[in-house]
Amino acid sequence: NRSFARGFDKIFDVLL
Repeated sequence: NRSFARGFDKIFDVLL
């Protein structure tokens, strides 16, 4: 399960 990682990646994309 990589749901958390997926969400984190999305957040990073927005931050960057």
